[in-house]
Amino acid sequence: MPDYVDEKVSQFEDWITFGWLHDTTSAMIRIVFSGVFDRYPGIRIVAHHHGALLPTYAKRFDSLLALGELSGDVLATKLSRPYIAHFRKFYCDTAAFGYEPRVLEIALKFFGPEHVLFGTDTPFDSSGGQYLTAETLHSIRDMAVSGDVRTALLSGNATKALKLG
Repeated sequence: MPDYVDEKVSQFEDWITFGWLHDTTSAMIRIVFSGVFDRYPGIRIVAHHHGALLPTYAKRFDSLLALGELSGDVLATKLSRPYIAHFRKFYCDTAAFGYEPRVLEIALKFFGPEHVLFGTDTPFDSSGGQYLTAETLHSIRDMAVSGDVRTALLSGNATKALKLG
């Protein structure tokens, strides 16, 4: 997939390394600020790849919105403040495309332990997903969380969110 119009294919895999995360984050921003969660308060939306860039850059995002408003840039939204609280309504999965326990801890801290669901990038690896599933499980095992939280991430949260139990 090309990153720029003058490419036939991506020269440096930007689209899959950072582009995918950027696109997911942009979609989350549009969902929140268009009022989807206000119009459909019971909706459950899962943001892939541990909530993309939002958990890592939540403070930056929130601060820039506040600074913009101080300088007169008013967002075209009817959302209540703090805006960042609306983003915690998303669920996210544990897919990190490899071993990333600290990234998952950041997502867990941002979304809360009830909003993180087990997920992998299966089957997107040369082993048909076995490698990425094993790396995700290894990440969850090495997260600095309690056994109860680990169990919730692996199955309990999905069971509740999908109303399976």
